Amino acid sequence: MRVPPPQTGAAPDAADYASAFRVPTPAARTRSPREWTRLVFEGAPTPLAVLVAIPYLLRRAVRRTERE
Repeated sequence: MRVPPPQTGAAPDAADYASAFRVPTPAARTRSPREWTRLVFEGAPTPLAVLVAIPYLLRRAVRRTERE
């Protein structure tokens, strides 16, 4: 089912094409957004998990040093 694309902060002329679709599935309703996130990242291959974790850990370290 086609739905209107989400509005982004970019100027309307910045993109020459935008599209969005909704695919209803019964399984999507049985899990919360948090459960979906955990499912995706906990099942990720190690290199991908490291690439996701490094910016998060660096940001935490910067915030910790800013507070001190």
